[in-house]
Amino acid sequence: MNATIENKNQQKFFLSDIIGKRVVNKQKKIGKLADLVIKENGGAFPVVSHIYVGRSFGYPPLLIDWEKVKLFSQKESVVDIDSVDNYQKEPEENAVLLKDYVLDKKVLDVEERDVDVVYDIVITLKNNKLYICDVDFSKHRLYKRMRLGFLSGMLSPDEEQSKTVSWAYIQPLANVRSFKGDVKLRVLKERLNALRPVDLADVLEEMDHEQRVKIFDELNEEKASNTFRGN
Repeated sequence: MNATIENKNQQKFFLSDIIGKRVVNKQKKIGKLADLVIKENGGAFPVVSHIYVGRSFGYPPLLIDWEKVKLFSQKESVVDIDSVDNYQKEPEENAVLLKDYVLDKKVLDVEERDVDVVYDIVITLKNNKLYICDVDFSKHRLYKRMRLGFLSGMLSPDEEQSKTVSWAYIQPLANVRSFKGDVKLRVLKERLNALRPVDLADVLEEMDHEQRVKIFDELNEEKASNTFRGN
């Protein structure tokens, strides 16, 4: 069922289900939803500020303000803009792209001393705003994205169909920009030393030199040495 922006009832979507769906303006398809730009709003859950629209045949992408979105559903997004030429732009350098910066990135789980991968993201439409609510670590969502959902029970029968964590427990994105979105950390700097070296080493493999230096600067000498050796 379609969810209009005017509908105040809460409706949920998975990011992977809406990425790639058509974007329509004045009953004409203008591209496909490529990503969502989000911003912190002072609360527990960030909101979507823009939709990022990819276009074919070499046409530049579009960055459209969320206020211009008149309908948002799992099938399509309908916008109301005067001319696409006025929206041919890239996100600002410090903008946070939900798909590019968070999806498929590793998250350090402080409580379980473990590393999970964000396989999907739960988005909620409520009161004319689109909120980022949860991240999903379940392999089920990965199989769904691969169009192998019907195999998820056989491939991992003991796996939960949904394994979500509230975004409220995710480190604020403002603290992650120094990592250029390559990894999403859910650990405060003062708790890095509590993590197992092997977990840190696993995450460090995904970082470039500059990012590794930032992490090592927060470790005590023994932990840094053990992490370097992968102990």
